[in-house]
Amino acid sequence: MSDGIMSISLDGITFKIRQEDYVDVTLSLNKARQSLKKKGFPLLEGVDKEDLVEKKDETDEQKEAREKLSFQVAEQSGLISMTTAFYIMIARIIEWSGVKVRGQIDPPCTEENKLVFFGKRYGLADKLMSAIQDREAEEEKNFEASPVG
Repeated sequence: MSDGIMSISLDGITFKIRQEDYVDVTLSLNKARQSLKKKGFPLLEGVDKEDLVEKKDETDEQKEAREKLSFQVAEQSGLISMTTAFYIMIARIIEWSGVKVRGQIDPPCTEENKLVFFGKRYGLADKLMSAIQDREAEEEKNFEASPVG
C-alpha cells in the first residue's frame, strides 16, 4: 500500500481503496442503522443485558421470551455488523475503473453510484471486502516481520 492507498482488481474492475479511519466506523454504523430502519427491520432499542440473563425462578414463558429476545439480539447484531462493514467499504473506495452504472461507464465514484453499483452485485461486494481484508492481513504480517530500524 503506497500513500495509504491500495489497488484491488476484481472481475475486470479496479478499485482504489484508502486506509480505514475511525470516523468511517462511526458514520457507517449510523448509516447501517438508518438503512435497516428504512428497509423495515425493527431495531431493538433499550435491551438491557439483564434481560438476556437466565433467572433462577423464571417460568417457562419467561424463559421462552428471553431465548427469543437473545436470538433477536444476536441476529440483529450480525445484520448491523455486516451492513456496517459494507458501508465502511463503500466509504473507503475513492476511485474505480471498469464500472458501469446506469449505462454510464466509469461514472463519478460517489456514494450514490457505489450503492447503486454494489446493490446489484452482492457477490462482488463480498469478494472486495474479502480482498481488502486479505491484503491488509498480508501487509500487517509483512510489517511485523520487517526489522525495526
